[in-house]
Amino acid sequence: MNPEFRRNIWLELTTHRVIAMPLILSLIFGLTISLSGSVFDRSVSHVAGTAFVLLVIVWGCRQSAEAVLSEISTRTWDHQRLSSLSAWNMTWGKLYGAPIFSLYGGLFCLLVLFLSTTGEHSFQKSLLITILYALCGLFAQSFAMFLSLAGLRQGRAYTWRRSAFYQVLAILMGLQILIPTLISSTFEELRTDITWYGFVFPGLLFYICSIALFYIWSIIGLHQLMRKELQITNSPLLWSLFIVFALFYCSGLIKEDSTIFEKTHEEWVWQIRIYSACITCWLITLFAVFFEAKDVVLLRRLYAAVKSRHWQQVGYLIPRWAIAFCFVLISLAISLILPLPTSNAIFGPNNTPDFFRQTLVSQTLFLLRDIGIFMLFCLGNKRQGGEFAVLIYLSLLYIVLPQMLNAFGGEDVLFIFYSILAENWLEAILPGLLQTALIAVLLKLHWQKLSRKAHSDVPIEEGNSATA
Repeated sequence: MNPEFRRNIWLELTTHRVIAMPLILSLIFGLTISLSGSVFDRSVSHVAGTAFVLLVIVWGCRQSAEAVLSEISTRTWDHQRLSSLSAWNMTWGKLYGAPIFSLYGGLFCLLVLFLSTTGEHSFQKSLLITILYALCGLFAQSFAMFLSLAGLRQGRAYTWRRSAFYQVLAILMGLQILIPTLISSTFEELRTDITWYGFVFPGLLFYICSIALFYIWSIIGLHQLMRKELQITNSPLLWSLFIVFALFYCSGLIKEDSTIFEKTHEEWVWQIRIYSACITCWLITLFAVFFEAKDVVLLRRLYAAVKSRHWQQVGYLIPRWAIAFCFVLISLAISLILPLPTSNAIFGPNNTPDFFRQTLVSQTLFLLRDIGIFMLFCLGNKRQGGEFAVLIYLSLLYIVLPQMLNAFGGEDVLFIFYSILAENWLEAILPGLLQTALIAVLLKLHWQKLSRKAHSDVPIEEGNSATA
């Protein structure tokens, strides 16, 4: 058996816990059944689903997020990294070992959920509902551990704020499908058919397949991060494949009869899908630049590898946000090449046919500006929390300042912050171009300051070593 998994079993599944969990759940479910009068009553399934969410998603995400962070706080993580365990054994040993007690209780909740839904639904649908709950719980736990490991790239100090932030994000991801069913106590929301690339799928089956795919990708990403923790280099291939998968998946959700502003013609749906792919790339890039390490030494090694044309080394060193940004540029180039309609039917009477192109180019410049802001505040910053400070500054740029400008009668210049309000190419491109150029100048000065500091530290270290 995996030593890490066995260790977690010994720590989590004590005799007292193994006996207490089913007893407590039996009392809760027994009381619910006695009050409702039947095990097949809707209230029983609601209580079972809520108990599963509390145990597996809420509590399980906490255990998963702190699986590695707690090891760092107790200073035992470095010893585990030096052990003979492989990256894969360490990954699944912690992924299923750390929250095993919550999973143990979740099994009883799933059993009651399955039995209680068979009275109102068919056997097949009850089984699919149970599988959906199980996959949502597993995905939330996997995503929580993924975020905690990704957060280690920013700094290795444990703080409860960071852990809580990762837990909240993972819980929201796990509950995005289950929230309607928990609120209404029914599963009617899962009956809605989903159209994907023109093919109609049953909603419940589509949700199960989607969560399963993203769950697999979260485990792959978790394994890649664990390899980094064990000082093993990763190829950019898997990250690139995930981006392609995300673009392909999200673009398929655009319906042929969906409404974009006023209306969308079927012959232009592929253009809209390319635009949605570009937006997906923006979000992936921001996610990557937030969690990626902003390491001066790493960037210098990357520059040296590019200069010496060691392309394999470049692939290992290139930041993942840079790869995602390359996909942004590819999507943008395709969107600029595609033909545009000759009428304003898609865009509405107040927008020109170039509206989407202007917005995409401008938002790409704003994205480049945001990347520069992250680098400006986080590159070479030894204090942690720089990424969260950047989120505050970005909220000022995107929310607070535009609202203040609008309140004081500056509606005509809001295109400085919102490119969607630009009326021509000049208004769309100039604000993003000037802001990006300003951040580029500040970033260059910051880089020169870091270089001078690095050179000035060299003789001091040599003098100290000579004195010693």
